[in-house]
Amino acid sequence: MRLTPAQIASFVRCPRLYSWQKEPPLSVFDKLSDSKEGKILFESIKRAHKYTAYENKVYPWKYLRGYIGRTIAADYNTNDYKELEACKKKIEKTVDYVQEWYQRYYLDDPVGGLPDIEAVQDIEGTSIFGKLPLVLAEGAPALVMVNSVSPKYWKVFLKDDLESRIYLAFATKYFDTPVERIIMYRYFGEGVSRTDFSVSDGNKSVFLILKDVFSAIKLDFSYPIRTESCKLCRYKDVCKI
Repeated sequence: MRLTPAQIASFVRCPRLYSWQKEPPLSVFDKLSDSKEGKILFESIKRAHKYTAYENKVYPWKYLRGYIGRTIAADYNTNDYKELEACKKKIEKTVDYVQEWYQRYYLDDPVGGLPDIEAVQDIEGTSIFGKLPLVLAEGAPALVMVNSVSPKYWKVFLKDDLESRIYLAFATKYFDTPVERIIMYRYFGEGVSRTDFSVSDGNKSVFLILKDVFSAIKLDFSYPIRTESCKLCRYKDVCKI
């Protein structure tokens, strides 16, 4: 059996929802950077830190500026005047907040990072596989995320989020050193902020916890009672709990 961290987290939240989903649930990384702006910002961050890791120098701003322009222009018919003007405005707005990240955070501490690390962990016949979008590898390693969620919410969310802890454990195994930091860049309107989180107990027993989860999955376990989250489920009208 092969499972992603997102599938495991989905099962823990509700085994019945897990069994009814036709499409695999999105990763926490896909959910939090699902807008065009979020994806461009995240890709810019990955490009800059990867360049620093391999070239040992700062990623030139003109390269990011060019990437942003090409990416946004691909969605517009630039032969049409109205679309061309809309494209220019979109590029200007996007450049503003990516440049804020570049000048405020990247130039202040241009460390190297490794993007798109594929990770696999086998536990009692079950393979967990996923991709770490970006890990800053210098100093104390850190997992990087981009989203538009309030840091206050994330601080609470991380206490019980199994998926994020699995990714931290993946990173710990890959670098052979504890990875207990998550750097979250939040984009909102035209600005970008950074918050660092420490999840010091995230790697101690997560794979041991998963042994019990996999046993429950194989037994087709389901919750016997309703919870508050059931009110938001699209299957609530057919669920027999």
